Amino acid sequence: MFNLNEDLFLMLLVLVQSVISYHLTPVFTNIYSRKTQDKQPKIIIILSLTLGFLFWLTHLLAILSVHLKYTAEQPYLYFLISYAVCSLVAFFSIRTCGIPHLSSKSYFVTGCGMSLGIVFVNFIGYAILFQDKIEVKPLLILFALLLSAAFSFSALRLLLIALEDGLLNQRRAKYYRTAGSIIGGISLAGIPYVTMTSVLDYQFADGGHDYYLIPFLFVFLLNLILTFIPDLYSHTMMNEQSERINEKEERFRSLFHHSPDGVISTDMKGVITSVNKVAAAMTQLTEKDLIGLSFLTLIKEEDHQKALFYFSEIVKGSFSENELSVSLRGKNGDSLDVLITAVRQVVNHKVVGVYGVVKDITESKKAQNRINYLAFHDELTGLPNRRYFIQKLSELKRGNQPFAILNLDFDRFKRLNDLFGHAFGDLVLVKISERLTSVLPERSILSRLGGDEFSIILLEDEMEKANETANDIVHHFRFPMKIRENDCLVTTSIGIAHFPAHSRDSEMLMKYADIAMYDVKMNGSNSYGIYKPEMNDKLIEKIRIENELRKALQYKELSVYFQPKFKENLATVIGAEALVRWKHAELGFISPATFIPIAEETGLIFELERFVLGEVASHVQAWERQNLNFGRISINISHLHLYQDDLIKTIDEILSSYQIHASSLELEITETAMMDNELEANMKLSILRSRGIEISMDDFGTGYSSLSYLQKLSIDRLKIDQSFIREMEQHNGNEAIVSMIISMANHLELKVIAEGVETKTQKDLLAKLGCLEFQGYLGGKPIPAEEFSDMYLSGSKAV
Repeated sequence: MFNLNEDLFLMLLVLVQSVISYHLTPVFTNIYSRKTQDKQPKIIIILSLTLGFLFWLTHLLAILSVHLKYTAEQPYLYFLISYAVCSLVAFFSIRTCGIPHLSSKSYFVTGCGMSLGIVFVNFIGYAILFQDKIEVKPLLILFALLLSAAFSFSALRLLLIALEDGLLNQRRAKYYRTAGSIIGGISLAGIPYVTMTSVLDYQFADGGHDYYLIPFLFVFLLNLILTFIPDLYSHTMMNEQSERINEKEERFRSLFHHSPDGVISTDMKGVITSVNKVAAAMTQLTEKDLIGLSFLTLIKEEDHQKALFYFSEIVKGSFSENELSVSLRGKNGDSLDVLITAVRQVVNHKVVGVYGVVKDITESKKAQNRINYLAFHDELTGLPNRRYFIQKLSELKRGNQPFAILNLDFDRFKRLNDLFGHAFGDLVLVKISERLTSVLPERSILSRLGGDEFSIILLEDEMEKANETANDIVHHFRFPMKIRENDCLVTTSIGIAHFPAHSRDSEMLMKYADIAMYDVKMNGSNSYGIYKPEMNDKLIEKIRIENELRKALQYKELSVYFQPKFKENLATVIGAEALVRWKHAELGFISPATFIPIAEETGLIFELERFVLGEVASHVQAWERQNLNFGRISINISHLHLYQDDLIKTIDEILSSYQIHASSLELEITETAMMDNELEANMKLSILRSRGIEISMDDFGTGYSSLSYLQKLSIDRLKIDQSFIREMEQHNGNEAIVSMIISMANHLELKVIAEGVETKTQKDLLAKLGCLEFQGYLGGKPIPAEEFSDMYLSGSKAV
């Protein structure tokens, strides 16, 4: 016999342990279901052993709570076997309940398996442990078996519902789940006591009253409640699921109808079943008109094939790209570029149709096309750019098709750009591209590589054809272009290279065309030339001279010579022209005609002219201190330096630094330099003249000056170009030109001097025409400052 009061604590432990084990069963099943297939075998063994131990511990505590003495010789063997059986039942339950959509047959088999496990652990276990206390009570045994089976099937049903609901979703029917766990756990705890009552001979220690029916009634009531809980749980779940479905439907309708993109639903044949307002607006049809149409009727015919393939692949679920770019045709014939993202409609695991989200990408596609266009075209002129040009060269090279490259550089563009600003320069570039386009033959590709660099691919293999085209271009650019009502003359220099004659490498071809173009520029510009290997030597020599000139300026290896200017009688020195000379340690004397154009091209001209100004100022300072009568020393100022902001500042600093008279200096500028920007040139020249410096126009007669133009210029003297003087003796025409220049100068009250006078006949003719100042080899060659001072200034003290 056992005493109920003394074993209440253990019975409470049985209840708690039973509730815990019952509650953890669906938890473990859920953990197993979520694992990947490769991890499931390992995890189910761990979960089964753990849950089996909890079941076995409930059974053990129930046995300990009745204080009956074991009659079995090896009870520990039984406990080991019972633990194995409990683990097996746990394994069976987790494995079976983890199967989605369990069939009725599987449900029945699992329920029977759980019942058999309970029978083995309880009925057979007690028969083994307490053999001398067995008292078979058939009716009670039957009731106990029925209660065990009823608990097994009710508990399994509740477990399956909990798993179907989603164990971790606490929002749905959590109270029924909690109640089911508690009642099921208590009912499970009562089964060992029902079994003991039905097979063991004992009485409660209360004075002889039999309470053996109490465990039966207790478990029966709990099983009865447990039977209804799944129904209540399931009903609640259905209500909540219905509410959730309604909520989802509302959200879907809202998403469907208020989406910023068009949404179209079709059946399996591609027939439209529903659309939203945006889709209707895209197609310019009403929702009513769209329903019943095939989606293909909305798509342009050229896109039908890929649209059908896309639709079939979406239905099969095997399409790797779930976006389709097509063009829709509107009711009025308008075209609309769209991007369609489609998904399958799946109901009860069956594909019933397709949803398509239609996004209007017309503007973004235009923007992308614009980006693609700009990637290969020059934004200013609309011509192909360097990237396109190089890509085209590669294509032609792969096709082994003969062609010629013409590289163009515009000789006066940089000056115009600097003088009038980039906006004006852009207009010039546009005009250049228009003129080139009108001149070029059909089988050609014109590109702007950058700045004023243009390049042409001529798809011809005849050398003469490239020459004719280059000559035609040069000819057309010898005429001014109209820019803002002004005539603008921009000549061009062209270099030509041929594929495959000069090279099969496109990069080398471009280089060779550049070399040929630079050779043209070095030889006077405004022409064209074909690449020749010997041009490399010229270019290398040019680069060498540039580098050596930089060093010469840095280390002051240049010198200034002076060529005297005379009155008619050759006895009176009225001044001299300062000329820079360069004697290189290895190359000897290098002609100014060689290094000055390089200095202008590379920007070294500014430093070079500042050097000459300093050297002249230094000698003038010495002559002034010696009180020598040297007249005026003229210094050539390039057209580039004339428009530099620091020109006047530089001259003022030199006058101040050397403390010399401005009246000792004369600046010579070219006629074309004056014409670049008359207003700015006049302003600067007026400031310099106000200092006392005279201004002389060099090489007069080679430009386009007229009487009306000269009247506007702030100058003191005209210098007749030596080309007229040289031919004056043989050609009466040149004499007439010189006479006209002298007459013009006298009319404008300008001084006049002739340069390049080499013979007495030339001097006499000039004197006869009224020119009494001259410069040239007849009077004296350019010589160093010391020789000039000794030969022409010695004894010529200023009065």
